[in-house]
Amino acid sequence: MSLSPLLQLRSPAALAAPVLLCLGGCGDEAAQPPDAPVVQSPRPTPPADPGPPAPRAGLGDAAVAAFLARPAGREDFVVKFGEPFLGFETRGKDMLVSDHTSGERFATIVPVERRRQGSGWAFSGMIENPWGERYDFAVTVEPGECDDEFSGEITDFKAGFTSPGRNRPHPGCARIVGEPQRWPGDFEP
Repeated sequence: MSLSPLLQLRSPAALAAPVLLCLGGCGDEAAQPPDAPVVQSPRPTPPADPGPPAPRAGLGDAAVAAFLARPAGREDFVVKFGEPFLGFETRGKDMLVSDHTSGERFATIVPVERRRQGSGWAFSGMIENPWGERYDFAVTVEPGECDDEFSGEITDFKAGFTSPGRNRPHPGCARIVGEPQRWPGDFEP
């Protein structure tokens, strides 16, 4: 059998103390004088969530057009990746990077190290995304027919994009600058 907590009290005064405190009413209103208005302090407004930073503006159309007008050699490439929505175009030791991850084109020109790798090429450098984050990247291009899963374009080169420590390698397709684009069903002599 369990005893009521009140029966465990030692003296009648200890029993009366909680009852006397509540005679004027229990709770916060008992602590206020009867005629004084109850003033509640306003709750602080939580700071607004700033959300992701706004994308920065990249190169304008004129700067992109000026880069694309530069002479291209047989080892300059147009490289496309459906995911993560990146595109690259090389001219010597410079690379135009078109980043569409923000939903808008963010174009920059970056210097790259270009080297032969087996029967293909490797390009590496530092890239900056639309939010100002800088990171290393590498693009590889090697001979082999490639079907672009997003556009359907067929190219003569396979490509790969990696960013050490950031993500898994992404496959893509590439073609030599100036080579015509090919699509399924195009007539080939």
